[in-house]
Amino acid sequence: MRMTRQRKVLLEIINQAANPLSAEEIMQQAHLQDPSLALSTVYRTLEKMLEMGLCQQIRFQDGLARFEQAGLVHHHHLVCTACGRREAVPTCPLHQIQQQLETASGYKITYHEINLYGLCPDCQKKLATEKSSHA
Repeated sequence: MRMTRQRKVLLEIINQAANPLSAEEIMQQAHLQDPSLALSTVYRTLEKMLEMGLCQQIRFQDGLARFEQAGLVHHHHLVCTACGRREAVPTCPLHQIQQQLETASGYKITYHEINLYGLCPDCQKKLATEKSSHA
């Protein structure tokens, strides 16, 4: 795949993002640099970049595909059910359990994914404030 200016823009956006981004979020940021970029081009480019291992895809409970930098250390996410904020969990608590399951079952586990859903600290505060004002 030739690294066109548009592809370079999309890859930089993904690699600099603090959290996984949807194609629409990527396009919004890319439009600041190239207003002529079409959503169909973004989708095609993302598919190519996935095939080439230049980015990786993740899906949360909402089912929307999001993209993040390739080669990140295996990780999971905390997802706020109120505001949608997403944070990476820096370590995987399942590696030891996965090894035990492989030994006990004979399976060779190749992949697992866990996302934990709840309320972020900001939404907890907002909810507590709303409850106290209604009391």
